[in-house]
Amino acid sequence: MKNSIILLLILTCTLINAHSHAEERVRGKHVLITKLGSFELDKATQSSSRNFTTKSDEVFGLEYEWHLWQGLSIGGEFFYYENNFTTPTKRTAEISSHLFNVKYHFNHTGAFQPFIGYGRGFTYIEPTGESLIDSHIGSAYQYTAGFTYRFKYVGIYAEYKVLNSRPEDELGTVTVSEIDTSGEGVLIGVSVLF
Repeated sequence: MKNSIILLLILTCTLINAHSHAEERVRGKHVLITKLGSFELDKATQSSSRNFTTKSDEVFGLEYEWHLWQGLSIGGEFFYYENNFTTPTKRTAEISSHLFNVKYHFNHTGAFQPFIGYGRGFTYIEPTGESLIDSHIGSAYQYTAGFTYRFKYVGIYAEYKVLNSRPEDELGTVTVSEIDTSGEGVLIGVSVLF
């Protein structure tokens, strides 16, 4: 009986110590995430009479997270993708979303860390060619869900993203309509804790 109590005390102390070390590894730490993947626009035909390809090219993101407390993190994200469009000649739109994100990480002290998140910011479109006179900017928001599988300071990252963005389509100083650059995608990447 005495040996069982001692063994139980040693096991309890070991678990508490392991939990506190895992908490130290995550809390108050900074994470940099690089990710690549696929993204697809919700619709091709725009109200501005421009036809976009729905499948995006050159899809990548760079994200910073600051882990605050008990699985909560805040940070910023740069998300970039390109879509071809015709109006009537073929051009390319370089689209970037700049977002402030809030995430909640379940099992934040473990190796496998699922998360959900919400982001708010703006989307900027830089067209190529002469068919669009101006660049375009508009508000954006997103929902994300995914996971990180962490090996101490480096982790494998996967994310499902739903982005809603509709920059105004302007001709000179007159707003003609909106360009719907909303869509969804799957990204994978590497996260580095520092």
